Amino acid sequence: HRAAVEGTGAVLTVAEPLPADDVVLTCRAQAVALFAERPVGSPRNVWAATVGAVEGDRDRVRVRLDGPVPVTAEVTPAAVAELGLRPGAPVWAAIKAAELAATPR
Repeated sequence: HRAAVEGTGAVLTVAEPLPADDVVLTCRAQAVALFAERPVGSPRNVWAATVGAVEGDRDRVRVRLDGPVPVTAEVTPAAVAELGLRPGAPVWAAIKAAELAATPR
């Protein structure tokens, strides 16, 4: 089941049938995985993005991604250091289809 991201041309795969033609896709920030290079494996939704902002909060860091799928990821401080996450940095993002929820707009 596929849903287009409004205004970007990106298409995301979701595990469940879409409940309507016009939906809002959501996921937990922890479900967004970040990579230095394009990942291979089971995630059906993979795209190149740019880090828009990095905000620390104790042992978790929220990373806002700009690009075809604007989303926020939540990662550890170690991941921020390992991936060199800072505003303007390129990164690959992935979300498994089962992690996306579609609700009617």
